[in-house]
Amino acid sequence: MTFYACNSNDEPELPKEKPEPRLSKVDSLALVKIYQAADGDNWKNGKWNLKDFKTWTGISAYLDTIHNEYRVFELYVRATSEAHGTLSPSLGELTELRYLTFTDANNITGEIPKSISKLVNLREMNITNTSCTGGIPKEIFLLPQLKWINLYNNEKLGGELPQEIALVEDPEAIFDFCNCGLSGKIPDNIKIRIVRLWYNKYTEFPFHYCLQEQTTLSMKHNFISGEIPDYILNNEKALKALHIMTLNQLDGCTFSNAPEWW
Repeated sequence: MTFYACNSNDEPELPKEKPEPRLSKVDSLALVKIYQAADGDNWKNGKWNLKDFKTWTGISAYLDTIHNEYRVFELYVRATSEAHGTLSPSLGELTELRYLTFTDANNITGEIPKSISKLVNLREMNITNTSCTGGIPKEIFLLPQLKWINLYNNEKLGGELPQEIALVEDPEAIFDFCNCGLSGKIPDNIKIRIVRLWYNKYTEFPFHYCLQEQTTLSMKHNFISGEIPDYILNNEKALKALHIMTLNQLDGCTFSNAPEWW
């Protein structure tokens, strides 16, 4: 039995029911801008009624019971070749986001927004098969929770792999930058588990990565050539690691002094 405080002359005051939860205003405004910028009417997710958040497919949210509102923790977008637009800087306003996927958008252009650096709860980021340009934003490597980056098949990005990748100290993290048009020098002291750099434009391999087991630097299908230094040739374990990490270079490129068993 529940008792309610009242005096003898008043009707008992019943507890007020909370109104139906709504989507966070900040998240709602950000999602509308993201949808409009990236031509959401041509997403495979299906068209949204921008006045009814319950029609917004590809979104997962949790209920913030303190504020009685939903906060978005996952955004999954699968676009189409008919979708023409950009990735909105408003992505950075989804501050509770844990999982971000934006794929199959070969007519989405412009830069990957630097505002992603505000997504301090982000754990997985998949932006694949786009026509984005401007390089890989160094800011993404400063996100404290990020364990998985997949930028596969963004060949118009170009540039170098940012030095800030060396600031990530998660031994379980896996970053995939295959076919991103990358070239130049690989940063030293990368400490994550796997970095995949297949089908890029690299011409040199940083041999010191063959001497440690912390990071697998997979650089298959590039344009790497030159000579293997003696300290690698005379170290069976390091030589095998080099072989695995540099298999099948493009255009006939290879090390001039590679062993016959290669």
